[in-house]
Amino acid sequence: MATRNPHKLSEIRDLLRDVAVEVSSLPDLDLPALPGEEQVEVFDTFEANAMAKAHFYRLHTGMDVVADDSGLCVDALDGGPGVRSRRFAPVESMDANAQDEANNSHLLDLMAHVPEGRRGAH
Repeated sequence: MATRNPHKLSEIRDLLRDVAVEVSSLPDLDLPALPGEEQVEVFDTFEANAMAKAHFYRLHTGMDVVADDSGLCVDALDGGPGVRSRRFAPVESMDANAQDEANNSHLLDLMAHVPEGRRGAH
């Protein structure tokens, strides 16, 4: 599985618990961060980003790779942040927990004017 995210890996393993397949992550393979890894997801759709990520890691591992891309699509933000959910806040170069907090704070700031009943998202 093309992920370094332990929570995502746990979710995928749970989804596939009844399938006879071994799911390994990049850390399970002792694959260090690779040059260009952070620039793989540059496309405008979740599908295109997942395909790019799977292709990238297939080239570097020689193994069959499954990848996904997901994000938060907020109705009041015309579907944003969408594919940019991970790096949504206008601050970069921070660890994952700090980035999550910055993204949440930025989203709440943008949604401050949106009434409670109009905060739909998927």
